Amino acid sequence: MIEVMEMGKNTGKKTKLSRRVQDRIIKALSRGSSRKIAYCCAGVAESTFYSWMKKGEDGDGENHVLFRRAVLKAENEHFERMAQIVTDAADESWHAAAWMLERRNRDDFGKYAPPPKVDKLLQVGLVLFDKDEEIKAGALLQISEAPLQLDDGDADADADDEF
Repeated sequence: MIEVMEMGKNTGKKTKLSRRVQDRIIKALSRGSSRKIAYCCAGVAESTFYSWMKKGEDGDGENHVLFRRAVLKAENEHFERMAQIVTDAADESWHAAAWMLERRNRDDFGKYAPPPKVDKLLQVGLVLFDKDEEIKAGALLQISEAPLQLDDGDADADADDEF
């Protein structure tokens, strides 16, 4: 089990990061739970959990540093165990190897390219519609394909025609 430090003693302020809370979070992460599930099961708010992690990253107190280290270690050890299971299975079945490659190297081995962003679609002029909108779009397309009439740049002559 990953060692965590007793928290909240002689710090002047009571903290929710008690030994019990730490143990609960680390145990859940060691079993493969997501961070969200781990901190929720321990009764900790998302902002509090990530505040502790940030303090640990910034070196703001030994307790937070040790907690962050324990969180990362639990996550990494779980990943190692799961990766080893898949690697061992790949000896018997190519499917396990393909699965790992698809997920760890998505750009090179993924089945599908990541979906393009909507703004990119709009940038290249692709618009998505339902059937009713498709009919309207066809009419708009015909209108937009009509040749444009440009003025000859003589603003004074046009001004007389408009009024």
